[in-house]
Amino acid sequence: MKNESDRSRPSGIHTIKHDKKIEAPTETTYEAIPSGTTDRRESEQIIHDVVMPMRDGIELAADIYLPEKEGSFPVILTRMPYGKKEPYCDMPLIGEFWTKKGYAF
Repeated sequence: MKNESDRSRPSGIHTIKHDKKIEAPTETTYEAIPSGTTDRRESEQIIHDVVMPMRDGIELAADIYLPEKEGSFPVILTRMPYGKKEPYCDMPLIGEFWTKKGYAF
């Protein structure tokens, strides 16, 4: 016999109930990112909101993360459709990771 909550569900679809509470992840730190490579730099320089014009006239803003020392560095470019500072993308953390490895991000 089906119980009342099963009446509106198509057959074959079941709800699983559990007692475990699922918690949102806490803020991630640089040290929590697994890496087999050593850090090459201690600190970073961040240039915020650098405006770049696109072919269609739209201007996009970027944050540029650089190793603190002068010089030329290999570059990692990441483009996102929205919100470079939104919590879901962790760009400050990723920028810190790559600059410590000696890259411009």
